[in-house]
Amino acid sequence: MYLLPKLGYPLPALTFSEEECNSIQSPTLMAFLLKIHLNRHTARSIVFGSYRFGGLNIKSLYSIQSLGQITLFVGHLRAYDKTSKLICISLSYLQLAAGSTISVLNLLAKTYKGWTDNIWLLSFWKFLNKVGLLITISQLWLPMLTRWSNVALMDFFIEQGFSANVLGTLNHCRLYLQVLTLSNIVSADGLCIVPDVFIGIPLSDRKSTLRWPCQQ
Repeated sequence: MYLLPKLGYPLPALTFSEEECNSIQSPTLMAFLLKIHLNRHTARSIVFGSYRFGGLNIKSLYSIQSLGQITLFVGHLRAYDKTSKLICISLSYLQLAAGSTISVLNLLAKTYKGWTDNIWLLSFWKFLNKVGLLITISQLWLPMLTRWSNVALMDFFIEQGFSANVLGTLNHCRLYLQVLTLSNIVSADGLCIVPDVFIGIPLSDRKSTLRWPCQQ
């Protein structure tokens, strides 16, 4: 009645992992289970499970955080307020950093998290993946493939099976060159990659109009 509301109040604005939430909740949960004459090692599926399935229906901090994040996200986007604009800006930044033409929140976070910042949206993104939710946002900016046989570079690199470290390095190079798709780095006839790209020189005749992350 008292502890969970106090602990849960700030959680929607935070980015704790499920393991971190469980670690925070564990000491009080252990004491509580003893007080109600249950084994401290009772399966957590029973402790956190719904009454409908024979559980104790105790809310986990991770579920409080995640449901609060959904409430904030959907509520602000539907209100079209100042926070809604900030969320859309952050989503566009995350989309550009991920380097995909698919809506970033509908991608697999575990694949792309290696080269994206650990921000609030990443925590929300992981939860969406965990419970299998997809989100469609009409006002969200998405990069477009404007040529035949064009591909997003990061999506292509992932298909090649490169390791997470190599993918991170490739993305750093991509952000520095300010390119997103294959057509950004090939010649006009599409027959070869522009030589300057191989030595890390941004193409002076192809200035991007997007606001890119600062990448040294």
